[in-house]
Amino acid sequence: MKPQSNKKSKKKLSGDEFDALVSSGESLEGYVDWDKAVKIVNVSLPVWMVKGLDKEARRLNIDRQAVIKTWLAERLDQKDSQKKEAV
Repeated sequence: MKPQSNKKSKKKLSGDEFDALVSSGESLEGYVDWDKAVKIVNVSLPVWMVKGLDKEARRLNIDRQAVIKTWLAERLDQKDSQKKEAV
């Protein structure tokens, strides 16, 4: 379930200009490329899951976060494909 790409070029802002827009409550639509936006989430996992993730990360020579992102992306793509096939 990947977000659809918005090919429109976005206006560039300085940090101060961005802060002023956010503070004013003005829409950021013309300034933010939502396809590249990142949302940070915290997830509590049992120790056995973390150990499994770390083991896989070592095997692939990547960090734990990369394993999680890869597995989640694969699963979401799989679910999206199954949904399209059912239609």
